[in-house]
Amino acid sequence: MSANKKDLSENGFLVIPNVVPKALLDSVVGDITSLLEIPNVVDLMGMIELYHTQAMWDIRQYPALYDVFSSILETEKLWVSIDRVNYKKPNSGMFCDEGFIHWDICVNQNPRPFELQGVLALTDTDTKMGGFHCVPSLYKELDQWLDSLPTKKAIFSYFNVMGDEAVEVIPSKFPKKKLGRWKIEKVPVRAGDLIVWDSFLPHGNSPNLGKDPRFAQYVTMFPVGDERLREERIDCWKNNKIPSGYAFPGNPSLQSVNHRAELTLLGQKLLGIKEW
Repeated sequence: MSANKKDLSENGFLVIPNVVPKALLDSVVGDITSLLEIPNVVDLMGMIELYHTQAMWDIRQYPALYDVFSSILETEKLWVSIDRVNYKKPNSGMFCDEGFIHWDICVNQNPRPFELQGVLALTDTDTKMGGFHCVPSLYKELDQWLDSLPTKKAIFSYFNVMGDEAVEVIPSKFPKKKLGRWKIEKVPVRAGDLIVWDSFLPHGNSPNLGKDPRFAQYVTMFPVGDERLREERIDCWKNNKIPSGYAFPGNPSLQSVNHRAELTLLGQKLLGIKEW
């Protein structure tokens, strides 16, 4: 399936079916399951601080995945994110077993930059299994919502989930504010499907109320950056480091399972070793 920016702008996200073959998916699932006996390897949101296995890099440098992002971003010169995997066991829940909705960027920017995020389903994930959910209706009316706020901007970026609605997380002395008519949409996917979304789309994931665990790998691509970022990315890959930033706390017990992955020519360009 080809994808473009116009397709994505309608609801803020796209599901691209069958992007990555099962053999590559199964290898990452194997990496994840081999770690599950390690104490505290999975955090409350299902995140595992795994970044550099060969299987994860084989997905990042898979040509069809690159083609999706290149088509939407309308450029060939891209770098791939170095991100984690997710394992959401049944009934694990998070944030008081209610799930969450959030943004990973400041939504008060005008004009808005165009940034993509993505998650790859490693196994089939139905709407009960704690997978991706979002609020397309709020995405479509985000400017109106921001204008309706007393400060004319969003101060808080996290929302708890109550049923099919999101509730703003604000100090306890104030009442919680529902988003009202903006409903949460749960997105089912099959193994190998890629969900790509605009960073201005409110999104998150939910408790796993199904019978099977959810397996996923977070991956996106973006236009090439500056020299300092290039050097940091190469050092991260070469020396099995965690990426910089508050979102990546790392886990010392997993350092030994990360090894320098072999990169294809495309992979070297997506990391930054080779120039486009």
